[in-house]
Amino acid sequence: MKWLLVVTTSLFLTVLSNIAIAKPTRTMELSEAGVGQVHASLGYSTILQFDAHPTSAVLGDQDAFKVEYVGNSLTIKPLVPGARTNLFVFTDYERFSFRLVTGASGQVDYVVRVKRKRSKSSSSFYDDSTYGEDVASEKMTTINVNRAATCRSTSLAVESFSYPKAKPWVVVHFAVSQGEKGKGFEFKPESLILVRGKELVPIETLYLETTSIPANDTKIKGSLLVRRESPQQSSALTLVFAPEHFKDNRCAPLKVRLNPQQKPKRQ
Repeated sequence: MKWLLVVTTSLFLTVLSNIAIAKPTRTMELSEAGVGQVHASLGYSTILQFDAHPTSAVLGDQDAFKVEYVGNSLTIKPLVPGARTNLFVFTDYERFSFRLVTGASGQVDYVVRVKRKRSKSSSSFYDDSTYGEDVASEKMTTINVNRAATCRSTSLAVESFSYPKAKPWVVVHFAVSQGEKGKGFEFKPESLILVRGKELVPIETLYLETTSIPANDTKIKGSLLVRRESPQQSSALTLVFAPEHFKDNRCAPLKVRLNPQQKPKRQ
């Protein structure tokens, strides 16, 4: 009976320990350059709550986690034990970066409220200090482009681009496809550039679903983020894609033009 009492007491203390360690709800404040760590656990779902509606999410390893949209929230569920990856979330107003870590159930985050950490002082035109005064003016505008360029079996398509009215950046959503199955290729970031006129435009961040098009697939999607010269004025941009195999196929670089000044069409 003594050993049974010891085992029962040990299990009881373990449960109490897990309850004490677990974080049912917490608030995470992130700067634009910050990365928040989220603790997940196999068999549990974690909810990320945002002040604005998430418009898109880019997951580093789609085989390791499942992401679903629920109103102004995302649910995160690990699919394999020990999974780790990164996650980028675009809302109507902001961009957030996360590191997802799968561990013990006693450390799982059940609900994480995500807030933007505001800078107390800024002299730039994208000062965040007035964010709470007129948040509606910063709502993300999305322009559907749906333009593509193709050489032989390789295509570059710009599906859309998004920008907030009072923020100095543009998010371009694109896809690269390979029409012939069995002829996958590695995607190299240097094969994708953005130009304005004859000048190169620095790509601040590039997000990819995967770094290659495998033989049994035909498409990968990605997003890139660039700074505008000002929130009110942006000239036309051209996305250029020139993979290495174009040299053998004698293909010219694929070019898709987009105009950040274009007005969204009424639905």
